[in-house]
Formats: sequence, structure tokens, C-alpha cells
Amino acid sequence: ASSGSSSGGVSLANDANNRVVTADGSGGINGEANLTFDGTDLTIASSGKAIFGDANSYIFQSSENFYIRGHNDMYFNIDTPNDSTARHFIWRANTSNELMRLGEDKRLELQGDLYLDSDGAVIHFGDDANTSFTHINNTGFRINLSRQLQFGDSGTYIHQSADGVLDLVSMLK
Repeated sequence: ASSGSSSGGVSLANDANNRVVTADGSGGINGEANLTFDGTDLTIASSGKAIFGDANSYIFQSSENFYIRGHNDMYFNIDTPNDSTARHFIWRANTSNELMRLGEDKRLELQGDLYLDSDGAVIHFGDDANTSFTHINNTGFRINLSRQLQFGDSGTYIHQSADGVLDLVSMLK
């Protein structure tokens, strides 16, 4: 068959290499200029979207930004190229206000409040989690073991030196 027609009488409009072919609704077929498949990669050109289920759940790229929109929980496992540029996951509200940023440097930045919505929630610190800060329901917080709460420098701190003994230490100069 030659470009633009076939032996069965169906006309192929907009023919070009690797274009995905769709029906045009009137018995003809069309090679989609913005949708191509080369046997390995499916490419949506321009500002096209991959829509899942309904028009409110989609993936698309615009300029240097990659967008995922969905109705419910979304799970991410995204790998970015390994080069000298620091990579971040950036969460935004309605594509404008940045809410949170998580970098490959393991730094988490929040634009607002952090809620640990669990009685007994624990924040662990250090590679081996040897220091923790635990929420005690309806009471307050606990620092584990013989750790200190320091103020200003290492010479001014509060700590529990023995069971039931609280020390306030301040080194005078």
C-alpha cells in the first residue's frame, strides 16, 4: 500500500514512520502526529496527557516539570538520571504553592506544620537511631536513655542523671 491509501479502500491520513494509527469515526484511519511508538518507547508529544480511568487522573510533562494527578493515594518509585544536579521530589498544591521537598541528600523541607497523628509517635535521630523523642499520650514527651536537651551550647542542658533525678546543668565562665 502507498502512503495515503490501502488496497482495501481505507485511506490513511497523516501517514509517517512510527505514528500510532487511530480510527477517525468515518471509516478512515489517521496517523497521530503527537503519538508515536517505535517498538520500545511510546511518546506523547507536546502537552499531551496519559489519562487513566477518567479525565481527572493523568500524567504529563510540561517544560521541565513532570505532573501526576490522581484521586486517591499515589505511590512513587521514580529514578532520575545520576548527574551533578541535586534531584528533589517537590509536592505542590494546585501546581503553584510548594508544600514539601524531599531531596536525594535525604533532606526533607516542609512549608507549614508537621503533624505526627499517633499517640506514642517516635522521632529517631542518628544513623543508628540512638536518640529518640517520644510522644507520651496526654502527658508530653520523653527523651530516651541518658540523652540531654541542650540550650545554646553543650555546657547548658537538662538531663535525667538517675531514675527520678533531673539535673539542670549550666557551666559558668
